[in-house]
Amino acid sequence: MIEVNCINVTGAKLTSKKIDLKPKAHNLNVTYWAYNKDGKYENSVIPVVAGYYVDPRDSSTDNAIFIVPQSEEPNVSVRKLH
Repeated sequence: MIEVNCINVTGAKLTSKKIDLKPKAHNLNVTYWAYNKDGKYENSVIPVVAGYYVDPRDSSTDNAIFIVPQSEEPNVSVRKLH
């Protein structure tokens, strides 16, 4: 998840201060070996999320209203959330 935070919002009604965007999950199938309940050593596959990504031509969108002081552009910071 990615948080986009507008630092210089005015605090006026209907003003958003931040939005959260969620990129696509990168899933992998992991094969592991373990003993089953009968004592037999066997392999199994478990899907895991290895990370998140946005393709070069993709976009992630959300709606937010950032009202900033007149003649200023929004000053935003972006950070990764866990």
